[in-house]
Amino acid sequence: MSSSLSSDDGMMSSGSSPPPSTGCTAWRKRRRTDSVTHHTSSLSEEDVAPSETEQDRIKRQRKELRMQRNRLSAARSRKRKEDKLEALSKENESLRSELKLLKSQLALATSKGFAAVLTN
Repeated sequence: MSSSLSSDDGMMSSGSSPPPSTGCTAWRKRRRTDSVTHHTSSLSEEDVAPSETEQDRIKRQRKELRMQRNRLSAARSRKRKEDKLEALSKENESLRSELKLLKSQLALATSKGFAAVLTN
């Protein structure tokens, strides 16, 4: 019993802690694989400490919560982006209308100015 745990613990301790400041995806994949291997190994439930399975359950729940919060945050971010784009489109349309009006007023003023110069 203890020999299988110590050999398993040796594998997990060498492969389960990431290098200090790297967020390496390969480590995550390796850890996930190690975790799956750990759970599907030939150890009986007697060999696995109950606190380990409880810790795994807690880690899984925390990960699920983190993923859910991240999804919500991403959805809010997309909504803000969409709202901002809509506001900019409306502002663009308004400015184009104003530009068109100003151009017509300039043309009218210019034509009146030429008419006044020609009559003098």
